[in-house]
Amino acid sequence: MSRTRYGLLIAGVLLVLVAFGACGGGGSGGGSPSGVAFLRSAGGPGSETAYAIATFSDGSSVVTGQFNGPTTWGLGEPNATTLVSAGGFDVFVARYQPDGRLAWAKRAGGAQTDRGQGIAAVPDGSCLVTGRFEDVATFGPGEGNQTVLDDVDDFGMVAATAASGTARVSWNIVETRVVS
Repeated sequence: MSRTRYGLLIAGVLLVLVAFGACGGGGSGGGSPSGVAFLRSAGGPGSETAYAIATFSDGSSVVTGQFNGPTTWGLGEPNATTLVSAGGFDVFVARYQPDGRLAWAKRAGGAQTDRGQGIAAVPDGSCLVTGRFEDVATFGPGEGNQTVLDDVDDFGMVAATAASGTARVSWNIVETRVVS
């Protein structure tokens, strides 16, 4: 049985899906690059940085990072989405369909610097995002499961989204220190 493997490359918020030819069923499945499957970017007058990406078994992918100002994902597509940061940098999470079209893009954050630093694809289509936030950050703004987190210092967070991109739940990660 042969299959096509994909590799993802992130440069800023330039998402490139590279197809790696037919890979045999044995061994590590290397294969050589057979072409770019899709190339997508997001942008606006501010700054955008992608920090992590994950792929689902259906070939769709999710990416997270930080942005400030108005930023448009999927420019020229039916689902084009412009997100506006609440102040400094906010977290973004964007999901792309297997052919590279934007499925959805969401933001979370507050007036300070917030960023998504890691992301995991869950088999049910949802995703988990890890990162940091400062002061007060809103996850799922305007949604039924909207969560506002408040910190004492710059803390970590874990947020879960449904396959549709709606917020499920968000948690503070309290910093602990070992004193010897």
